[in-house]
Amino acid sequence: MNGIVTFYNKEKFYGFIESQESKESYFFHVDTSNPRKERKAAPKEGDEVVFNLVEDKTHPGQKIAVVQEVLGNERWEALIERLRLQPVQRGYLKRINGSWFFKVMPEKMMIPMKGPGVYEINVAEKYEARENQLVDVTMTVSAKGAAKAQLTDAAFHPDFLEVKAALEAEAELPARISGQNKDVYFVQLKSLPLCVIRKKTLPKAIFFEKGQEVLVNVHMAADSMIAVHPAGVPLNTTLDA
Repeated sequence: MNGIVTFYNKEKFYGFIESQESKESYFFHVDTSNPRKERKAAPKEGDEVVFNLVEDKTHPGQKIAVVQEVLGNERWEALIERLRLQPVQRGYLKRINGSWFFKVMPEKMMIPMKGPGVYEINVAEKYEARENQLVDVTMTVSAKGAAKAQLTDAAFHPDFLEVKAALEAEAELPARISGQNKDVYFVQLKSLPLCVIRKKTLPKAIFFEKGQEVLVNVHMAADSMIAVHPAGVPLNTTLDA
């Protein structure tokens, strides 16, 4: 049987194949008992593969796919080329094992969604209510070739939007140290969770106490975390995104 890999999780070594004949989707798992051989040969999203179906030992009565051969990845190359011209794409919002994906058309590949992020609002309206429906997303591809999708109409907490504006304007914001561990100081910044100062970016002589107020500049405002740095304090190293 021939099919298209619509999703593959590189960390957990599993994915889904859509059969070109039946259009049904089948789970597959890469055997990691021989990591150097099997992981290198693992298929990627968009790959056309030859596979067969076997009995699922953990779920009697169900079938899973076993990849026999990887034929090529013209769909992924076509998608990358299209994204250079048009990053906004239309497809279906899907949920797999509790995680959200965007099924990009016509390639039928599952692209992980950036959201719902920590700072998004109206999640029930934007995600749950539109599961399996057509949506518009903005897609990005990292230098390593990892694709992500974000709803074009994603809604964010007003405080997060203010923090992003401060990042763009290089403006200072008042904050308070709320705790620490060996790697970071936790920062109370407006009403937002997961705000930190990374200790490795501080000169060795700089320390903070819990409850201490400090002016900060925003260095990263991502979907899952905000990284800030004390205003006027030189960076000891470059922040990783």
